[in-house]
Amino acid sequence: MLTTEQSKRRPFHETIVDAIGSTNYHNELGCLIRLISVTKIPKGHDEIIAALEEKCRTIYHDGWESAVAGVKTGLLEQKAEAEREEAFESLALGLDELWLA
Repeated sequence: MLTTEQSKRRPFHETIVDAIGSTNYHNELGCLIRLISVTKIPKGHDEIIAALEEKCRTIYHDGWESAVAGVKTGLLEQKAEAEREEAFESLALGLDELWLA
């Protein structure tokens, strides 16, 4: 049975967006950017990128694009990989249905 705390846990790709939004300092945002860059993230790539861009505009003002460029590239690569995996799984399921028919 899950405890109350466990039932409130959410996936990383959801909680990181909230964490980015509540960050107000360069060093906090830097830690989150480093965490994102080393984490495999299966979903929510666009939402994470949007949250990062918005927060970087606020915190860094000029030059915010360079602050988020590397992690944005990594997230877009992960998104493309997740989409390929999803397409492959969908194709595999379709072939299974043909085989069983």
